[in-house]
Amino acid sequence: MDPQDFVIWIIRILKWLIPALIRVAIFTFQCLALSFLTWWRGVPATVRRIAQQWLEIINPDSEHDEFFYKAACVVAFLTVVVAWVISAFVTVWLVRWIWFRIV
Repeated sequence: MDPQDFVIWIIRILKWLIPALIRVAIFTFQCLALSFLTWWRGVPATVRRIAQQWLEIINPDSEHDEFFYKAACVVAFLTVVVAWVISAFVTVWLVRWIWFRIV
């Protein structure tokens, strides 16, 4: 493999990888913000608000409103659970990092 081809190959991989990593980081920060939001507002209120916002975006017909609302509530609740899991892992990671820096 020619060194110039190798450099082009690396650039192509980075052009794909960097935006994907940025999207993962943004999703992680959004989940952390969501987990903190649920501490103050409560889970049912947060889930209902997220479901209502999603329904406003998709604007379903009146025939299936209830189904879409319930489905959006389930997905919103699962999103809150994912946010809690990410928050727990980040908290444990930070505490361990701080602890091993001190000790």
